[in-house]
Amino acid sequence: MNASDHPAIHAQSGCLDATAESWDLLAFPVHAGYKVVIPLPYIKILGIKILMQPLYCPYLGVFCLPEVLNSLQAVDIPRVIQKHFKFIHSYHFHPANGFFDHIGALSFKENHQLHPQTSFEAIRSDFHKSRKWRINQASKSGLLIKETNDISLLTQMFKRYLNEQIDGGITAPNLKKLSNLVHFLQKQQSVRMLRAILNGEVLAINLVIYNASRAVNLISVSSEKGKNYHAMSLIMEDQLKHFAAKDIIFDFEGSHIPGIASFYGSFGAETEQIPVLERSFWYKVLLKARKLMYW
Repeated sequence: MNASDHPAIHAQSGCLDATAESWDLLAFPVHAGYKVVIPLPYIKILGIKILMQPLYCPYLGVFCLPEVLNSLQAVDIPRVIQKHFKFIHSYHFHPANGFFDHIGALSFKENHQLHPQTSFEAIRSDFHKSRKWRINQASKSGLLIKETNDISLLTQMFKRYLNEQIDGGITAPNLKKLSNLVHFLQKQQSVRMLRAILNGEVLAINLVIYNASRAVNLISVSSEKGKNYHAMSLIMEDQLKHFAAKDIIFDFEGSHIPGIASFYGSFGAETEQIPVLERSFWYKVLLKARKLMYW
C-alpha cells in the first residue's frame, strides 16, 4: 500500500486495528508480490460478516503499484468485493480510484481538497472574502492557537459537542477507537492537533492526520462560544499554513451538511468524488433481527 501512488494514512494496519471491529485484506495477484491490495473492514451481526466503513476512516479502496494501474481499468472491483461480501453496509473508495467511476453499482459523495500551491499566500488569496473577515475577527478577539497532544481533551469535546450529530450517538467504544487511533499515529508523529483558547477556556479543537502526500482533516469540534468567535476559521488557517510548507494535498473531507460543505469551500477547496459502494438494506434487516432476538 505504501508503494502505491496514493497511500492513505488511515489504511495502515495499525489504524484499521484501532478503528475497525475486524478487517480482511484482499490481495492479488499473490504470486506477484501483492501488487494490488484492498483493505475490507467488517462487523459481524448474528455471525454474518457485513462490509462496513469504520468511523474515523474517510475512505479506503484499491492500492496498487503504478505499473498495474492500466490493467485495473477493465476490472469490476465492486463485483470482486461483492464476491467476498454478500452483505454490505457501505464502503468508501479512495478519491484516486476514479478509474472505475463508470461502474453503475457505485454512488458518489463529495470530498473537498486543496492542492499544493507555490506558497501559503497563494492559498490564502483564494479564501472567500467572508472567511478572511472571520479570521481577522478571531485574531482581534485574543484567541490563541496552540498545539496539543491531549487525547482526553479531544474525546471530551467530541462527546460533548458532536454527540447529537453522530448516528446513534457517540458510544464509549467509539471514543476508545478514536483514542487508540490518535495514540497510534502520535507514535509515528503523524498527528497535528490544535486548540483555540480564550482566557484559559478551550473553545475549539481540530485533529489532522497526515503522511508524506496527504493531510486529512479528521475531526473539528467547536463549542457555541467557539462558533461565535470563529475559532475554527483561525485554527484552519493555521493548519493550512503549516501544511502548505510540506507541499501536500490538504483533505478537508466531505460533508452532506450544506453549512459545513460551504465552510470548506470558503477556503478555496475544490470538490472531488469519492466512489461509494452501498447496500444498507440487509444490514438494517439483520440489525433489527438481532434486536428482536435479544429483546
